[in-house]
Amino acid sequence: MKMQIKLLLLLTTGLFVGCTDNEPTEQSARLDTASVPVTESDIPVADDSGVPTTDDSATPEMDSTCIDLVSDNADWSDNCVLSTNQPYSRSTYLLGVQRILWCVEAFTDATLTITQSTDGIYAGKTEEAVRRYQTRHVLSSSGAVDSSTWRQLQQELILVGAAAAEYSSFAIAGARCGEQIHFYQRNTPPHDWKIAAQPGSTELLDFSALEFEL
Repeated sequence: MKMQIKLLLLLTTGLFVGCTDNEPTEQSARLDTASVPVTESDIPVADDSGVPTTDDSATPEMDSTCIDLVSDNADWSDNCVLSTNQPYSRSTYLLGVQRILWCVEAFTDATLTITQSTDGIYAGKTEEAVRRYQTRHVLSSSGAVDSSTWRQLQQELILVGAAAAEYSSFAIAGARCGEQIHFYQRNTPPHDWKIAAQPGSTELLDFSALEFEL
């Protein structure tokens, strides 16, 4: 009888051992999972609405609205994007844009003088003029002076003086402004741009996104 009990105990113990070896219990599975290291990138980040986001969407994108703050090369297409209520909406960049828009008659109110239209401040009348200009040249009529709009605006310039001086001088296309000088470009690298302090003036201002007071 004792031998039978011992044999039964051995067989029962063997069954439990076999179950443990071949089929992990729920508790052991939880332990195995917990042992995997969790990095910071594995933790979802919640946005302002409280909805978790992935790591990629939580990473802020590089600001691409202003590549060239001071027009320090020959190409205008990388100048700062200009639009209402943006950081660069009061600048000599905008002053230059407004002069071109006035010379090519993009402002709705044709009775405004160039001085009245060019205050270097991005407001309703300027945004409307930008849209009219963009539509005229089959550009996206966003009302913002973006890369393609900058490129088109630069094409409105007419070279009127390229002597041995440090700068070449440029007027703006259209009979309204004639050969009055508005822009200057350095003749040597980096071929950066300046703007006349007043239409026709030889006093140069930086052509830039930096805020200024008239």
